[in-house]
Amino acid sequence: MAENQKSTVKFTINPKTVLFHLTKLSYFRKRHHLKRTELSKLTGISVNALQLWELGQAKPHYSYWRKLDLFMREYEENGGGK
Repeated sequence: MAENQKSTVKFTINPKTVLFHLTKLSYFRKRHHLKRTELSKLTGISVNALQLWELGQAKPHYSYWRKLDLFMREYEENGGGK
């Protein structure tokens, strides 16, 4: 395959699978003593969006959920930002 060509993998997500659970975000913030404003600056996601997601008033788009999930995993692997 040529160097400039990209390979793509297509997959489907089971609609019954819960990708994002609102308690996961609030639990993560509380465990690491992060305010919403701090998490917003670290992830680039607005404070309003984070608040709506935590309160269960909105659900994040898959791309934002994925961004948060990757951030939370990396943050914990690196010792909580220490």
